[in-house]
Amino acid sequence: LKAQNHQLKILDIGCGAGAMIASLQKTLPQHQYNGIDVSAKAIEYGKSQYKNINLDIIKSGKIDFPSSSIDLVIISEVLEHVDDYKNILEKATEILKKDGFLYLTSPLEKSLLTVQGIILKTTNILLSTKTTGHINTFTKKTIFGILHATNLRPIQYSYSQHLFWQISMTVYQILLIALKKDV
Repeated sequence: LKAQNHQLKILDIGCGAGAMIASLQKTLPQHQYNGIDVSAKAIEYGKSQYKNINLDIIKSGKIDFPSSSIDLVIISEVLEHVDDYKNILEKATEILKKDGFLYLTSPLEKSLLTVQGIILKTTNILLSTKTTGHINTFTKKTIFGILHATNLRPIQYSYSQHLFWQISMTVYQILLIALKKDV
């Protein structure tokens, strides 16, 4: 993004209050930032905090941007929360410019490289569906399959959750379940 001489159009799908793109905007102010989310409260809060980014509510589940109009689409920690993740990725493909990029992050809770995946494999219990509102779970293989089906191809991928974070979140989720707290 830094090497770009022209203004890029950036869209964060599922932006919450817009903190991620607000942070990008502080570092790279020359670009145009847009964020959309289903939460009216989050968008309202974001608009009160971040004046230089465009935030809007997703209405009727429609991502309303013209075809081939966005340079960078960000979908961070969203796919695990929505029923229609394939539709979201198809729309991202449609609105991306031919040389555009998708930045996607998602937990790989079924992966044996995670504490969650090991617990699932050994006990058949998926903690995150009970405590974090995740309705979908993925592995690297399933994410790559979804990307392939929507004509997107990974350029780079990495695992980023540190073991300490995974362990602390797992302990937290077990406590919530044990205490029967609804999150």
